[in-house]
Amino acid sequence: MNDRQREQARIRQARRRARLKEEGASVTVTLIKQEEAMLQELCRVRRPGRTAYSTNEFFQLLLIRNWQQWQEQKAQLGKCQACGKLKAEGGCGGERQSETFNCWLAVEANELNV
Repeated sequence: MNDRQREQARIRQARRRARLKEEGASVTVTLIKQEEAMLQELCRVRRPGRTAYSTNEFFQLLLIRNWQQWQEQKAQLGKCQACGKLKAEGGCGGERQSETFNCWLAVEANELNV
C-alpha cells in the first residue's frame, strides 16, 4: 500500500467514523475486569503494527464479521426435514421438537449458537 492509498483509506475511515457518530446507535456493555482486559488485548492484537482499535470499532467489526458468517450459514441451512419450514426462520419454532428426532431444533440448531 503506497502513501496515497494510505491517505485515502485514512480519509475514508474518518468519514465513516463521522457518519457513524451522527447516525449510529449507542449500546452500553458492562464487563467484569477480566473481560475488559480481554477486550483491550483483542483491540490491540487484532490490529498489529498499528494503533489499537477503539472498543467501538472492535464491536462494529465483530458485528459485521458475525453478520457475514450468518449470511453464509443461512444460505446453506435449507428446510427442516420434519416440518418443511425454513431453518433460518426457526423452522416450526419447536412445535414438533418432541414428536420427532428429525426436528432441526432438536438436532442441529445448537450449531448456530454463539
